Amino acid sequence: MLFDITSRRYWSQSNYWAPLACRQWELVRSSRAVPLATRELHPLHSRTEPTFSTPRRPAEPTLARIIPFRLGSSLIELLLATALVGGTLAPALALIRDGIEVSNKTDQRQLLANYAVSKLEEQLAIAANAWSNGTTTGNFSADGFSSLRFIAVRSDAVVDGGLVNQLMLVRVTTFIDDDADSTLDTGEQRTVYRTKVSKLASYAALSGS
Repeated sequence: MLFDITSRRYWSQSNYWAPLACRQWELVRSSRAVPLATRELHPLHSRTEPTFSTPRRPAEPTLARIIPFRLGSSLIELLLATALVGGTLAPALALIRDGIEVSNKTDQRQLLANYAVSKLEEQLAIAANAWSNGTTTGNFSADGFSSLRFIAVRSDAVVDGGLVNQLMLVRVTTFIDDDADSTLDTGEQRTVYRTKVSKLASYAALSGS
């Protein structure tokens, strides 16, 4: 048995500590299991009811405290982004430049081949009609290509691979006159087509008629 001075009543040990135990359990639940060693228990003879004090819990970190709000990027981030863009852009520009250069060369070779075939057929018709040796030069400024020139040669000389009055060599060379000197120079892009035509009686008869 226990005697309470305040209420001047006798309490059994189980009846006296039961309210106190319930109070402790409510405190544990409300304070999220703070250890009892951090609480202060008032003496039993105090006129106030037993109270418990717990330390203040620190505020939980919020998203704003974890990740600070920024209005811009740092200097290091800008330098890294610039280096990344520069390292990616330079090879891409070089690839585009090489592609444009290859495309231009392909177009020029196609033009040279087309005009060479055209002039070769023209020289074959002249050889079949007149059987005359000669060299002809000119350009294609009438078609808008003044830097594109040609050299056409007709020869039945043995040194050129022909036979006098029997077999004629016809050769056409088209080239791009880069320095505009009307002469085929070393290093200038060119296309050469050649063929041979024989002197037939049927050609001579048709040309005479």
